[in-house]
Amino acid sequence: MSTTSATTKDTVVTQDTHSADRQRLVQKRPHEDSLIGDADSQTPKKSKQREREDSAQMKEKTELDKVSDRSTQQSVSMSVTQDVESASLAAGLARVKFESTWKGSVADFIREHKIQDVYYKTTGELAEALQLLESSGAAPVAEDGKVAGNVAARIVKDDLDILVVSKSGKQSGSVSTEDDFCIVTGFDAVQWSVSFYASDSSTLPTSDTPLHHAAFHAAEKFHWDDVPYVSLHGHALETEDKAEQLGLPCSEKETLFSTPDDMHELVLLLKQYPFPLNKVFVRKGHGFLVLGKTTAETVETFKANVMPFIA
Repeated sequence: MSTTSATTKDTVVTQDTHSADRQRLVQKRPHEDSLIGDADSQTPKKSKQREREDSAQMKEKTELDKVSDRSTQQSVSMSVTQDVESASLAAGLARVKFESTWKGSVADFIREHKIQDVYYKTTGELAEALQLLESSGAAPVAEDGKVAGNVAARIVKDDLDILVVSKSGKQSGSVSTEDDFCIVTGFDAVQWSVSFYASDSSTLPTSDTPLHHAAFHAAEKFHWDDVPYVSLHGHALETEDKAEQLGLPCSEKETLFSTPDDMHELVLLLKQYPFPLNKVFVRKGHGFLVLGKTTAETVETFKANVMPFIA
């Protein structure tokens, strides 16, 4: 995935893991293009920044363990991981668990690269798909009061290779093509970081950006015959029993969303069940992912293979 240099300092946005409403912004030098790599890139030493992130993750894990104990008493029928996910959102802990570097506004990016037409066509189609996910119950309102579901598309044009994703923490209801989407220009699976453009620095890309990125790039990694360019993700059909009943591939382990483990489990699933022989995948305890070559095709797959079975 290509990256674009910025004329001003980038803004690193870190969600406060103890409050969904507070964010701290710090200034950081622009990343060189070589920092944006894939899951196979190597990091020789753990940086101080990485050590701080690991410490923050450990602190969040401690908080999650506490709320998990309380949630288990409330709902014994749910899986432990699902309890942790639900409880973490209810407790106001961060959705986005990767470092997010805001590079600038979407308007400036699409104007600079002359992709206004394809961008607004893509976001228009994705907005309708996201509304369908919400109205069908596939993207319900989560414990933090925000929508639990997202959409994404990959745009490849000339030397440009980007993702268009819905934002994290969207409110239920209408979808704005101006404010509810981000452009992801870089994802580093080793540093667990994303470079993105949005209407402002407080608008973060969906917490499931790593899942979408992994799905879109699995074709090259696993030598698929076709390449998916659109994905829809919702919180339904997430149980192993439901997936087996519908004949859908399902991951073996339950993991916390927006983490390397979550992405790794999806990658294992994609490796075993290639697209387009398989178009619907279930992340155990998390939800479904529908892949397609176009938005229309992906929506039709969702309508036929997911929508009728949403409880």
